[in-house]
Amino acid sequence: MSFRVRGILRRTVGAAVVAAVAGAPLVLTAPPAAAAGYRPPVASYPIADPGVLHAGGRWVVMGTGSWSTTNTISTAPAANGPWSRVGNALLTRRPGWASSGDHSIWAPSEVRIDGSDGTRYVVFYAAVIAGQTSKRCIGTGVSTSPTGPFVPRDAPISCIAGYGAADPEPGTVQADSTIDSTASYVTIDGQQRLYLLYKTQHVAYVDSSGHKHYHSTIRMVRVNIASYATAVLGDSHQLTERTDNPIEENPVLVQRGATFTLFTSVGGYTTCNYHTEWRQSTHLWSWPATGQRLSFPTGTNTCATGDAQVVPGLPEDSWRIFFSGRYPDASSSFMLYVGTVTWSDGTPEVYSMLDPA
Repeated sequence: MSFRVRGILRRTVGAAVVAAVAGAPLVLTAPPAAAAGYRPPVASYPIADPGVLHAGGRWVVMGTGSWSTTNTISTAPAANGPWSRVGNALLTRRPGWASSGDHSIWAPSEVRIDGSDGTRYVVFYAAVIAGQTSKRCIGTGVSTSPTGPFVPRDAPISCIAGYGAADPEPGTVQADSTIDSTASYVTIDGQQRLYLLYKTQHVAYVDSSGHKHYHSTIRMVRVNIASYATAVLGDSHQLTERTDNPIEENPVLVQRGATFTLFTSVGGYTTCNYHTEWRQSTHLWSWPATGQRLSFPTGTNTCATGDAQVVPGLPEDSWRIFFSGRYPDASSSFMLYVGTVTWSDGTPEVYSMLDPA
């Protein structure tokens, strides 16, 4: 997401995180009753920027937090819960390229890779670069379990030039920070490929009233599956660009047949108007300049519908959207919501919302 202390980090780490017994899942109480007219979330504790995977018969969700504490990974038997935190940290140690003083990670997500050495799970996350105060890049870690902990690689996979990344983001200015990474499999000419999407952002200018105007882009690079996501194939390329507000972020790529759908989050993350948009293309590297707002059903009643990841659901041929909304009021932390997605004549829309288990 944009340059800020995201979601739970600024308001709830320490206050909302309950210490878990080492190695045991942290089970919390049922979601609170509805307040301020907003729908209750499916998890009872803050989860911001959900990265989603279904593995081992359960849902795994990662959220913004810290790589060294137990506040980033949750699991549930069903998409609507009950959700509980796992008892391990995201990473086994600090990545060599990342800050030693700032352990925060933004918008982690993961992908399963079946390679010659067996099945591995690779996590992607944004962390502060060593020697910087706020500038972030995308790192990776690997584990044999979808819930980690993940052994970090000591070089980022995507970063501005000069930090040893496999993807040095050609053409990106040094002021940019790289965040919001999500990897997606697609099939082209019968071949399965893996692509990493992410966002870059910097302050374009400050107007006379002191308001910052941001330049944001969505970029994508092909990842080498055989390397378990340590290498890339070819250069990354810019897919979309916003030369002024509103910011566009949180890219997620979905393939259905020959059509690709790119979901992004648009607007100010502090407002209830923060929302998900979509655009479609039959070519991975060419997209419409603007998207269309994703439709949600009447009565959704969430404060914001951004930070979304759209994934295949259960049963097969169904789809789910996991996203962030503030609860119990507009000044509260991001919480986890889940809806069902349908494709009417190929157009995505959220058909219904799931109630908490």
